[in-house]
Amino acid sequence: MAKSGDIEYLDRYALALGKLVGNLSSLESAVRIALHYLNVPADDRAPTFGLSDVAVGDTVLLTSVSKWASLGGLIADFNGHHRDSRPDLLLDEGIVDIRNAFAHGMVSAESTTSPLILLKFGSASGDRVPITAKYTLTEIWMADQVKRVYVAIDKVQSRLDELAPFPPTTPT
Repeated sequence: MAKSGDIEYLDRYALALGKLVGNLSSLESAVRIALHYLNVPADDRAPTFGLSDVAVGDTVLLTSVSKWASLGGLIADFNGHHRDSRPDLLLDEGIVDIRNAFAHGMVSAESTTSPLILLKFGSASGDRVPITAKYTLTEIWMADQVKRVYVAIDKVQSRLDELAPFPPTTPT
């Protein structure tokens, strides 16, 4: 079994982590864009801003793309649009737990010969803090999570393809 002190394991872990974080970021962006298309009438869907045209301090129109929202809230909104009409498009809400564990937890190992472990802590009660998530970051687990998030991205992308085919089709 690969251990945390093994350089090859650490390289593979870094690559798998990059894939997972990249997929989580792509999922959030795709869900935001899909919600924009679901919430805004087709005639009002002009681009709200260009990514390369904005600078820190600028303000942009408040939309599903630009509003502050957690990944959990975005997935809940997306699922709400599809719960009754398109259950095949429902996103795995458990993905949020993985994202939150990486964002708010800690990765460590007990020694250089033990596997990396991701822990997330809850709110303290007195002098005790509950462990709310624990994942042993094996290569198989990481690969499974990358696939899990990719399945969600694929569902959102298929919905986006229905809502706004790219490149846009023009009437003939």
